[in-house]
Amino acid sequence: IYRGGTDILKFVTAGVDAITIDATQRVAIGTSTIPTNDSVLTIRKDGSANEFNILSGTSSASVINMGDSDDYNIQRIKADNTDNSLHFQTNNSERMRIDSSGRLLVGKTSTNFGTEGVEIGGADGKIFITRDENSLYLNRTSSDGNIIQFYKDSSTVGSIGSVASGANLYISANSGVGLGIGGDNLYPVNASGAST
Repeated sequence: IYRGGTDILKFVTAGVDAITIDATQRVAIGTSTIPTNDSVLTIRKDGSANEFNILSGTSSASVINMGDSDDYNIQRIKADNTDNSLHFQTNNSERMRIDSSGRLLVGKTSTNFGTEGVEIGGADGKIFITRDENSLYLNRTSSDGNIIQFYKDSSTVGSIGSVASGANLYISANSGVGLGIGGDNLYPVNASGAST
């Protein structure tokens, strides 16, 4: 341990600066250079992967808290070791979770289909959306054309889209047969939604 200049403290191992602390209490590990940005902690390891471990018991959690002087953990990331899930919190409420099977839960904390929120797949790749009103909004801007495309074994089989004239909404198969809906009318349309 030695003083490496005005108001700088250094910890040295094997003749190399291991930890440097400057006058503003910024800390650099693995480098003697303190970045000029607002970072208070810099960890550097050249030439190989750089890992930062936070370990806790198998029935507890590892937590990173982010907040302010009024609330130290108003934002939080928590790794729950009891069920191997990862939780993301904003404004003191959990907003998103990744469970042990890789399912992403947004706005909900369980995979119960009746619970409001979004669940995006894991290994099965399914998406579940539960809400007490409209659940899915899709918006195509500017040009006409497909809004949704359907595939079977990576080949297009059909689509739902919009056109400005005639049928405003169309549902069509890739073979070119489809149905358009506009005003009080139903129209036969081709794969692009044009009347036929």
